[in-house]
Amino acid sequence: DFIMKDFKQAKGRLLLRFLPTPVTNLIASQLKFWPEIDNEICKKCNMCKSSCPVHTISIKKGKYLVNRKHCIRCMCCREVCPYKAINVKKNWLASILWE
Repeated sequence: DFIMKDFKQAKGRLLLRFLPTPVTNLIASQLKFWPEIDNEICKKCNMCKSSCPVHTISIKKGKYLVNRKHCIRCMCCREVCPYKAINVKKNWLASILWE
C-alpha cells in the first residue's frame, strides 16, 4: 500500500465550510473554469491534443482551440504541455473563490 506522509488537505475559504450543503452545492454548480491555449507560446507539439481523453482540442487556421462545450476539465492538456502554453481561465465566481 502507498502511504503519503505529511499530507495536508487543501485549504478552502473558511466561509464555505459553514454554509448549508444546498448552498455550497449551488455555489459549486456555478464555478466555471476551463483550459485555454496561448497560441503565442504554443509550439504546436500536439502533446495536448493527443492527451485529451475526449478529443476536444482542434486546430483551426493554425491555432489550437479547446471546445469548452465538450471539455471535461480534467486539465490533462495543461499537465502534459512542455511549454506551459495552457492557462486555466475562470469565471468571476471561480476567480473570487480560488486564488
